[in-house]
Formats: sequence, structure tokens, C-alpha cells
Amino acid sequence: MSVEGNFGSVELCRYDPLDDNTGELVAVKKLQNNTAEHVRDFQRESLILRSLHNDYIVRYKGICYSVGRRSFQLVMEYLPNKSLREYLPNNRDRLGPQQLLLYAYQVCKGMQYLGSHRYVHRDLASRNILVENQNHVKIGDFGLTKILPQDKEYYVVKLRGESPIFWYVHR
Repeated sequence: MSVEGNFGSVELCRYDPLDDNTGELVAVKKLQNNTAEHVRDFQRESLILRSLHNDYIVRYKGICYSVGRRSFQLVMEYLPNKSLREYLPNNRDRLGPQQLLLYAYQVCKGMQYLGSHRYVHRDLASRNILVENQNHVKIGDFGLTKILPQDKEYYVVKLRGESPIFWYVHR
């Protein structure tokens, strides 16, 4: 199984250090384009994810370097039910208002945690909320995440195309 994104892909892999098929399934994210800027952003994403420890944030497992350290891959926990974007339509009959409220609460708790560590996710969308099971979702994809400097209370988008927002309201 492989999922393609704008800057890379995520593959389902098995981490099996004993090579006896008892290892765990993991999600492995790798870059499509190894330009210096993309590599730098990918390294930043892995450092951010590595620093986060919360029940509502996808868990960092490690990084895997290629021979010669020419490239690396980000290893994360595997969440079997894909994204909320895919999960909701496929499970509409089983999900009532209480369940949806639980998901909203969990996303809010994850965002509260990020904010308390001065991170701005910048790409919170149903495609980036991953479903662990019917009662638990987690925030993923930290590729656009920024950290607020200590002397700032908000983040300002300076360049067009720097934000995943596809449209703006004009007066």
C-alpha cells in the first residue's frame, strides 16, 4: 500500500529487526524530490514529530537512512483505518453525533497540545486526521508546521503559496 502526496509518499512497511515476521507495521514517509529545500523541510518535519508525545498526535518511531546517508525516510506508527476523509463516508451508518463529537474533541486536544508547545500545524484537514480505531483519531502530517518564536503570539503568512488555503475572502 502506498499513498502519494504533494512532496512525497507514505508506504506501509513492517519493522522486523528479528526477521521472523513478528515485527510491527509502520508507516514510512519518503520524499519524491530530493532538492535541498525539500530535504531541509523533511528534516524539520521529522525533528518536530520526534519532539511530540501526545495521545492525539501520530507517534514518531524513527528515521531510516539510505546507504551513504544520501536520503532518509521518516518512520511513524501505522494507523490502519486511513484518514478521516476516507473513514467518515465509508462508516456513515456506524457514526452518530457522539462519535463525531469525540473525534472533534480529540483533534482539539491534539491542537491544544501543539499550541502549548508553540507549534502551528497550518494544514489541519480531514486528510491529515488519521483513524486508529472507531474511538481514536490522531493528527498527522507535520510538513507545513511552523514554530512560533518566543516573542510572537501568532503566525503571519508572508508569501503567496506559503499556506495550504486554496481561497481567500476579499472585501
